[in-house]
Amino acid sequence: MLDIKKQFIVFTFPRESNDTNYSSYVPLFFYFIIVLIMQNITHLAYLPVKGFEPVNTKLINKYNQQFFPTIASKINFCLESIPNEVQFEIRCNIAYRTQYMFDYLGRTNQSPEILHEYMKTVLLECDSYRLLNVSESFNDKTIGANLETDIYKITRESFNYMWPKTTRGNDYKNSLKMVKPRVDQFISLIDRTFKPLSILDSGCGPGRYLDCLSSIYPDATFHGLDQGKDILKSNRDRFDPSRFQFHSGHVNKLPFDDNAMDLVLSVGVLHHVKDPIEQTIKEHLRVVKPGGYFFVFIVGGDGLEMSMWSFLREIMRPVPKEIAHQKFADYFVAERVQGLLDHCYGEYFLTNRDMFESLLAKYGEFQKIPGISGADVTKESMSWDSFFDERYGEGHLRYLIKKNG
Repeated sequence: MLDIKKQFIVFTFPRESNDTNYSSYVPLFFYFIIVLIMQNITHLAYLPVKGFEPVNTKLINKYNQQFFPTIASKINFCLESIPNEVQFEIRCNIAYRTQYMFDYLGRTNQSPEILHEYMKTVLLECDSYRLLNVSESFNDKTIGANLETDIYKITRESFNYMWPKTTRGNDYKNSLKMVKPRVDQFISLIDRTFKPLSILDSGCGPGRYLDCLSSIYPDATFHGLDQGKDILKSNRDRFDPSRFQFHSGHVNKLPFDDNAMDLVLSVGVLHHVKDPIEQTIKEHLRVVKPGGYFFVFIVGGDGLEMSMWSFLREIMRPVPKEIAHQKFADYFVAERVQGLLDHCYGEYFLTNRDMFESLLAKYGEFQKIPGISGADVTKESMSWDSFFDERYGEGHLRYLIKKNG
């Protein structure tokens, strides 16, 4: 049988049977050699792929939106006739290898164009699965899946599933360590005399930001809003109900009165909903008291990273989120699993920085948050990256707004 793990395909031959016909494994042996070569010799990315029009070998800049959709379409074609058992394994394998290659190139300050060449190698690998009829090697011949077409429903259900799974026990404590410097950074920009008594995290997830803020503002009451029933249940079990209240609701219609909150947060949420950013920003500033603060983070204009995440969502659509979580969790720490699931199942829309700043200026004075080095994607926090614009576009848009009095 085949056992596809990490980068390589490992073949397990039967050991106890005396009448095994090993001749049936000869094609698989050659298949193994081909895949092994493809995964370790990058120049084979230039070989033509049988049955396909050649992928343009010209290195593609961030303004060309056709490369990743083309690769995703061809990979889906290659894998659609392969039984689900192995198809899901291959898709998860491609997802985390692609993400890791992207991250490796960023951390080593290498050209993001290398990723395009790597993806052509991945495509060639997938075509080998199709041409060599891998499905004959598996007992389970189940093919196909019922695909959900509502991308925002997928997003909602996926976050509700993943957050409680990736923030249990010590995983929550480790995740909290990633949030604390971000909280400290934007709080350092707030007037020291500001003492909020009511704080809302809109789209609160596991409540990490509220947790960090509770030690800074011990007299405040904390409100977390989320749509996820499992998220809310987990939070209510974790936090003291005398200080923390968790509400079910949507970010496009907050269940709070006008001017009800001293401090409101929306951290990495508004780019996941289909409502126009103008509408959701207006709704959040509605509940901020005059002279209060709003901290917001969304992703900015396009770069290679956003195109890659769109590619991940396209190739992972047939894979149930439960299976993806199980396979990713076999290899990676919880924070990494959360990131992979986010990029594979969370829909994003992008916002232009100039437009966003013009929007924020309508409601008060704003400050640009530089972000934390090694954690956030901003030019300030990644000043060493020679390819920032190509790799990340406008990066993360992180701002603190003081609402007009």
